Amino acid sequence: MDSEQETQAPAAIEGEQPSNESENSAENALDYSDLTVNELKNKLKELGLPLSGKKSELINRLNASNEKVSEEKSVTEESVSTESL
Repeated sequence: MDSEQETQAPAAIEGEQPSNESENSAENALDYSDLTVNELKNKLKELGLPLSGKKSELINRLNASNEKVSEEKSVTEESVSTESL
């Protein structure tokens, strides 16, 4: 019986993927909190965003930017799929 469970377990793990964008945002927030202020500012600079503020403000700014990009991507994907119908 153990061999059946071992056989089934990998299939369940392989099929697991983030179910929505909010989970990805949460992961990004955690990743940003591990960065130094200088690293956060470098990311903001690459995106052309303001560099001033406390670390939490920098993280919020990066998260907001990611959400905006995700929303724009979703709208673009929806319009492409609608056009193909």
